[in-house]
Amino acid sequence: MPNQQPISALESTPDEIRVNLGEWVRVQSSNIHRVSYSKFDQVLAIEFHGGREYWYRGVPESIWEGLQLPLRRVDIITKISNGTFHTCK
Repeated sequence: MPNQQPISALESTPDEIRVNLGEWVRVQSSNIHRVSYSKFDQVLAIEFHGGREYWYRGVPESIWEGLQLPLRRVDIITKISNGTFHTCK
């Protein structure tokens, strides 16, 4: 029987990451429609109003948890848009 090891997040395909994403959570924001997160892949998915979807790799779970808090949301979105995390989709 072959050795079956989990695929590292860097080797995951978009389809594999999509399977690992949790439920989408709607966000009350003028720009963001909803967000989702994959603990395994450390990928944060953000869908903006209008349907554009961006995935960010290497995002710690604390960032995902912070998105749930409206007061921290602006700081986190600023970090993401400043290139702190790399897009993977």
